[in-house]
This record gives sequence, structure tokens and C-alpha cells, in this order.
Amino acid sequence: MIVSNEAPEKLSIFSGDDVIRLSEKALSWARSQSIDEGLRAYRVLPTDAKGAMPVRHLAALALAGDTVRLDEYKQSFGKGDRLGFVPYITSDMIDRALMIAKKNK
Repeated sequence: MIVSNEAPEKLSIFSGDDVIRLSEKALSWARSQSIDEGLRAYRVLPTDAKGAMPVRHLAALALAGDTVRLDEYKQSFGKGDRLGFVPYITSDMIDRALMIAKKNK
């Protein structure tokens, strides 16, 4: 959900100490992130978002229990209106997201 924009560290030799140091650095960074904020950012994406963003959008809505919006998407797809979603988003994907949202409501 959230990625670091820090440039990767290049090592000519890789040791066990490097694994420990880099793992601790990654865990420290991860702990400082807000999952709620990351999910919020995906929930507010437009339906015509590109790449992997539409799947993340549906997943964030499902985790938030947003059955209202997912049901609106389902109804629109049923009427043939894809709402600008990329072609790989299917009505089955929306159905699964809606099922998860109902469990999370």
C-alpha cells in the first residue's frame, strides 16, 4: 500500500550484519507509516485510475466495509456502465469486494 521512495542501497559485499541492519531499517520505516492513511488514499481514487490502482481501490473499499459504493459499482456494471474502470476490472471482482465489505461492515 505504501512504498518508500528512498533509493536502494548498493552493496558490493552482502553479510549477515547487512541483512540485520537492512531488516531493522525496513521495519522501523514500516512502523512509522499510517495504514489508515494509505487505505484512505486508495479509497478516494477515481474509478478511471490506471495500472494496479483500481484493484487497490476496490480492496480499500472492501476493507473499509463500504458496501454502498461497491453496490453502486455493481449496479452500474450491471447496466453496462463501467465507470471508467480499466478493462481488467470485472463484475466478479466487484462482487468479491462487496462480499468482503459486508463482512467488514
